[in-house]
Amino acid sequence: TQPVEEDSKTAMRRSLTARSTIKKGETISEDKVKIARPEQGIPPNQLTTVLGRLAGRDIETNESIRWSDVR
Repeated sequence: TQPVEEDSKTAMRRSLTARSTIKKGETISEDKVKIARPEQGIPPNQLTTVLGRLAGRDIETNESIRWSDVR
């Protein structure tokens, strides 16, 4: 594939994103998470793995959630 095609594929992918601020130590719940572009964090198919776990740091609204953010 061409470099431009790779950029397009990446832009179309999604990841778990904070719908609202999630404070350090707060339980990650479905109402705090949305699925958004671009893919910079945990893939949507891992949502059930993330729900119920604790935030390891403050995650700001619209910020991608990464595995390093979850305890």
